[in-house]
Amino acid sequence: LRVACLNNRAQARMRLGMHELALQDCETVLESLDEHNVKARFRAAVCSLELGRADACAAHCEAGLRTQPDHAELAALRTRALASTLSGNDAKRVAEQVLQDVERHGY
Repeated sequence: LRVACLNNRAQARMRLGMHELALQDCETVLESLDEHNVKARFRAAVCSLELGRADACAAHCEAGLRTQPDHAELAALRTRALASTLSGNDAKRVAEQVLQDVERHGY
């Protein structure tokens, strides 16, 4: 029940633009209650990106994809986070990785 309450509060805080507090709720779930909770992982990734923490966003996405490899939104968010820190040839490599992910996972 506590996981559901914290996930719901995180969602509400995200909608209100309170990303730091929402991230804290997600991290409480992930660190203390259920490290494999994909909903908390996804919301933590979104909040991290909104707060300008692309590396943390990508890390949350990677952890979530280890739990649920076919989660298309996590894969797309990971790509967005990685692309936000790259330019030129690096961005091209990320785009190629995205195409490989799409082919492999079918999304």
